[in-house]
Amino acid sequence: MVNKQKPVTKEMVAAQAGVSKTTVSFVLNNNPSISEATRKKVLQIVDQLGYQPNTNARNLSSKKTRTICIVLPELGHIFEDPYFARAIGGVYDEVEAADYRLILKKASFEFAKDKEYLNLFRRKEIAGMLYVGSTLDDQYLAEFVDTGFPFILVNSYLPGINIPFVISDNVTAAYVATHHLIELGHTRIGHIAGSRNTTTAIDRIAGYRKALEEAGIGFDPDFIAEGHYNKNMASAATRRLFELSERPTAIFAGNDMMALGVLDAASTLGLRVPEDCALVGGDNIEISQFTNPPLTTIDQPIYEVSRTAIRTLFELISGEILPSEARKMTPTQLIVRKSCGAKSGVENGKRVGAAGAK
Repeated sequence: MVNKQKPVTKEMVAAQAGVSKTTVSFVLNNNPSISEATRKKVLQIVDQLGYQPNTNARNLSSKKTRTICIVLPELGHIFEDPYFARAIGGVYDEVEAADYRLILKKASFEFAKDKEYLNLFRRKEIAGMLYVGSTLDDQYLAEFVDTGFPFILVNSYLPGINIPFVISDNVTAAYVATHHLIELGHTRIGHIAGSRNTTTAIDRIAGYRKALEEAGIGFDPDFIAEGHYNKNMASAATRRLFELSERPTAIFAGNDMMALGVLDAASTLGLRVPEDCALVGGDNIEISQFTNPPLTTIDQPIYEVSRTAIRTLFELISGEILPSEARKMTPTQLIVRKSCGAKSGVENGKRVGAAGAK
């Protein structure tokens, strides 16, 4: 009687190497995020066990099960927005390295009404889905709860709805930004907020208020104006703040595009930054270091957030983690440049005040 040897599986390689199955996949697909030490260790086990990837099965299933869908809000010129461009870039790099395909969908009215977000899974067209830029209006996504479909929100969450997410620590980010302005002697600090139907804006307002409260500075609701993550709307909102009888001497903008609007408004009114109004932005897009003056900002690494999100999605797809384990928060950092008017001795561009995950 012939004794057939049990075929070596990816799970066996992972167990022998002491890593996850996803890590084995990344090594076999030359993902650059894997350290050289881990790569050598996994490849050594692959050789020892004689593991052979089932390329035929992979090719047969690739059109259906090796496709990831990324959903974006239905906004005009969204692909020109630095935030979304970096988010998509992080996802794409990981998807390509893992030998998956990527499709894009917009969260249109029809997308929600026709339940396309669920039907893509039911038709077995995708293995998993990410949603970048969801709002509190997206309550329909609650239908994902208990479906078992691998789905993750990127840099947002829905309060009270048990959906996996990967986000930046927005509360601490705003707290650090506001606290930095307080340390520079400011007590009248305005905030240009994002759209209040997003958890990012809500959390950043909470961090802003927390810093004021801890410093014994009374909260003035007139010092908050909504810029809706838009440069022109932020410029108009800033002009309203500057028209107050006692205008702010410093402003924390919820993202850098809105900070650009603050700079425009100040220039239009003949005000100097930071001499007449100190300024801190909110996500460290590339242009922030080239503004006049260079922008002090919170480094919100959306590229890394999206990479973490897609890696977590792969773990959900493979069954390595449960949805309850797929909630992660990434740290942010304050980057000091000239727009805040930091005291002499603070190095231009120095990263200070690390805001860690709670």
